[in-house]
Amino acid sequence: MVLEYISGNKIDREKWDRCIDQAVNGNICAYSWFLDIMCRGWDGIVADDYVFVMPLAVGRSFGIHYLLQPRFIQQWGVFGLTSPDRETVSQFIEALPESIRVVDYHFNEQNILPHGQNAEMRTNFLLKLDKPYEDLRMAYSHNLVRNLKKSGHSGFHVIQHNDPDP
Repeated sequence: MVLEYISGNKIDREKWDRCIDQAVNGNICAYSWFLDIMCRGWDGIVADDYVFVMPLAVGRSFGIHYLLQPRFIQQWGVFGLTSPDRETVSQFIEALPESIRVVDYHFNEQNILPHGQNAEMRTNFLLKLDKPYEDLRMAYSHNLVRNLKKSGHSGFHVIQHNDPDP
């Protein structure tokens, strides 16, 4: 696998977003338009013509380069068309520039960190939406079903919309 560290202004946005769109572990926080809003300047590591990508927010303070997790971005990591294995994640970590001395980075649930990596594990609650609604509803608690009925009588309704621009 060929990895390349690319500054944000030189990243092919179309290929990057296509990778995130098709990634098995993609999320909104990794799209280029979202990164442009949430990070002043962001870079990325790209593998094999955007088969895998990893967003990075690199900063500098008192002459020290650091990698930080931007506010309101819960998790990043290596995103790809297949779930990245431990070796792939390890290669991305090794591809970080040597000038980066401090790292605060939250990998996503499908990234398996290499052995010996100094990392803090945190609890993460995920709402899996990979089944039809009726199947998901069968697992709801009685209290949730009751509250949903109440909200339905209160005039609340769901609007389906996939366009982030509005």
